[in-house]
Amino acid sequence: MLGEAESLFGKSFTACTQSRLPDGSAGKLEELLLEGEDGDPAGGRRGFLQELKEDPGSFQLDTLLAEIAKLGRVNAIGLPADLFEGVSEKVVAAWRARAMKMYSSDFTAAAPPVRLTLLAALCHVRRTELIDGLVELLIQLVHKISVRAERKVEGEINAEFRRVHGKNGILVKLATAALALPR
Repeated sequence: MLGEAESLFGKSFTACTQSRLPDGSAGKLEELLLEGEDGDPAGGRRGFLQELKEDPGSFQLDTLLAEIAKLGRVNAIGLPADLFEGVSEKVVAAWRARAMKMYSSDFTAAAPPVRLTLLAALCHVRRTELIDGLVELLIQLVHKISVRAERKVEGEINAEFRRVHGKNGILVKLATAALALPR
């Protein structure tokens, strides 16, 4: 009985998801499979589906730019923000996890409603993860810039302090004046 209920829920969920997809989105999701999991053999490129499944690399400006481009491609699919409205996040996460483990051939073998739901769940959740990752990368980049700027300013101040001639005499006069007029 539980298996049958789970099967009915899956059919209902995939049909509902497919019906909520805008006209062009289904075709764009299917295009993810055309690029291939291992990329175009002639060009030697990885497919976008494989790139979408990967986490960002080491923290660099190139990583930030690549993640922005990846987010742009996911947004271009045109999935509505309320695609999974009324569905538990755990259910969507389970479908995303299932899609993460699949190869292009596995998607192709699946029935269209299941295939579209898997791809939509993957893109929907990855879009959120990409945004979160970009925020984290941006925070790290700003921190790195701040640390470098601080070190540079400190170095310049130290260099200027070393260049002042007679600085010990000036410091003694300054200290004497401060002691003479305490306030």
